[in-house]
Amino acid sequence: MAMQQKSNGDLRAIRAGFGIFLISESVILVTLIAARYLTAGGNVGPYSQWLGAITTLFILISGFAARAGRTAIVRGNNAVMQRRLGTAFWFGVLSFASVLLQWILLAHNNVPPTLPTAEAYYVITGIWMLIALVSGFVLYAAPVRGRRIGGYTVDDHWDVDAATYFWSFTAIAWIVFYVVLYFL
Repeated sequence: MAMQQKSNGDLRAIRAGFGIFLISESVILVTLIAARYLTAGGNVGPYSQWLGAITTLFILISGFAARAGRTAIVRGNNAVMQRRLGTAFWFGVLSFASVLLQWILLAHNNVPPTLPTAEAYYVITGIWMLIALVSGFVLYAAPVRGRRIGGYTVDDHWDVDAATYFWSFTAIAWIVFYVVLYFL
């Protein structure tokens, strides 16, 4: 099945719309950070900083792998793009699982969810996990679609661009949350 190439005007409009979507997502995240300071102040909660660091390491590896996948398709290498996006996806799954583990550990240690720092932690990480689920699905779907259509081309690979931009946004959001929740 041949892929129908988009015109430059269509692609600019799609990119602008996607940029507006990412900006609107960032407004939600900034609001969550502000709410954290209103409810928990400058207190750091009883979370495992080691587990937060591991999550951050996983998401960094994932983000760099996603960017490498985009670079590969820009150079016309579908096979490398497929591998890099696969790596990004699985490290993203590990980062998601490590946040879930942190939730389990908080419950196991009888940290009350009504504790202001815990409440902020659950809300912020819960929203991040929702964004990670959606962007992880997009990250997974881009190479699958590429295989279905016979591969992306150097001139037409918007699906990969969107997936990597969305996943990069998710990674950056986690890094900001990591600093806010574990250190400030």
